[in-house]
Order: sequence, then C-alpha cells, then structure tokens
Amino acid sequence: MYIHTRAGRRSIKQLWRPKWRYPAPAPLDLVSISLVEAARRTGLPLVTYDVELWQYARGLVDVVYVHELCV
Repeated sequence: MYIHTRAGRRSIKQLWRPKWRYPAPAPLDLVSISLVEAARRTGLPLVTYDVELWQYARGLVDVVYVHELCV
C-alpha cells in the first residue's frame, strides 16, 4: 500500500479506499475480497470453504466450494 507523505495527520482508513469493481456484502472482510480480486486478475479458480465467499464470488470468477471437491 502506498501512502503519500503529504498525508499529514489523516489516518490510513481515510487515505486508503479499495477500488473494487463490485460492492462486497457486509460479512466479507478485506482478505476475502482480495482473494476474489486476485482470482479475477490471474484467471485462476478460487477454492474456498467459506459459503459467504463462495456465494459472492460465483458470479464473478470461477469458484469451487471445498465440499464439491470431496463428493
């Protein structure tokens, strides 16, 4: 993350605003959204055990729920 030195007294939360293409639902955190963005940029499938992440990502990238691999 790049923070310009002229930022002064502003906090990181005020300076850094993620620029996602799609708004994320409330229960997802920054790490989960970053995984979706990385899968979208690289073209690799995302494998997850998190149902909320699977529901969010299935329309955006190729995503596989771990249970699907075990059956």
